[in-house]
Amino acid sequence: MNIEQSTQNFDLTVLLPALNEEESIGKIIDEIESSLKIHNINYCILVSDNGSSDKTLEICKKKKVLINEVDQKGYGSNLKDAISKIKSKYIIFFDCDGSYNPSEIIRMYNKIKEENLDLVYGNRLNEQEKDSMPFLHRFLGTPVLSFFIRLFFKNGVYDCNSGMRILKTESFKAIKFFCKGMEFASEIFIKSSFSKLKIKGINIKFRKDYRSRPPHLSRWRDGWRHLRYILANAPDLYINSILYLVGTNYLLIFILSSQDVGNDFPRYHTIFALLAMNQFFKSFYLGIISLRIHLVKVEGFKSKTIEKMFKLKSSDFFMKIFVILFTVAFFELIFVTYSWYKNLFTNINEISTMIRILIYSAIGSFSMYFDLQMQSREDE
Repeated sequence: MNIEQSTQNFDLTVLLPALNEEESIGKIIDEIESSLKIHNINYCILVSDNGSSDKTLEICKKKKVLINEVDQKGYGSNLKDAISKIKSKYIIFFDCDGSYNPSEIIRMYNKIKEENLDLVYGNRLNEQEKDSMPFLHRFLGTPVLSFFIRLFFKNGVYDCNSGMRILKTESFKAIKFFCKGMEFASEIFIKSSFSKLKIKGINIKFRKDYRSRPPHLSRWRDGWRHLRYILANAPDLYINSILYLVGTNYLLIFILSSQDVGNDFPRYHTIFALLAMNQFFKSFYLGIISLRIHLVKVEGFKSKTIEKMFKLKSSDFFMKIFVILFTVAFFELIFVTYSWYKNLFTNINEISTMIRILIYSAIGSFSMYFDLQMQSREDE
């Protein structure tokens, strides 16, 4: 019997995405059954395995739960595949590493039913066990990404990285999801907003997980992918308004700083002008990104040149170029500023360095441009 047939007669499917979870999967299944047996809920447990090489599947078979095996790697790929097959009225999914308490299932299930919502997520940021979440995740990564999602998509989400969510199945069947990695967590909220779905959060207690191995999450890489996806889908009104203001201001600075051209033209005016040009071109490039995204998503614009570049296997290549070049440009800018300071902010002889900074920034900007273009193509 396939997953569709196995889940169609249940009100709730408890979906557990798994990858090498032998340390925790058995405990979590036992906790789920213990938490739900006292409630009158018609449910089933489905473990969606993403290629585990340990004893995860062996344990699941002994527990006699439903199993879905997904070959395509990635958190998003795993969940997309499972969600597309499930036929129960509701789906709740969460990480099976022990960080989410199955006792929260009933609260979230009652919330989505009683208020007729489409999506309820567990907000981990208000209550946590000691050492359950890294400092940067709690106070920088998740709050910043959640702020951008609230700003751009007006959905009131305060924990966009929460791995515990319950969905009304029929509301999500018509939505096409594309993200393969951890950024799928943001895609759900963004696509829900586009579809005008009703979203609410509920406070949950985040626990210290059961595992001894490192997490699958890569802090900086996955954080960047979240941010990239958010910016690639942000309404053009916000981005264009900000970038045109910034770009216009820098262009004005460039014009004003270039007025005294002549034999007595101070070198620091040249430095200022080059900095202004640099920032203006970066703002201009970001404006191009916004326009490109608008053309692709709204008007179906196609570019053969860009299509050829999309044949590269990984857009991370462009991101690495961007990071390297902007890092070099940043340190050279510090060097120039220090030289200027040593000369009491008068004349300095670092024009060639400033030109290099401008070139690095320009190349880095176009690298980021192609990176975002490849990200937007994944959504087409």
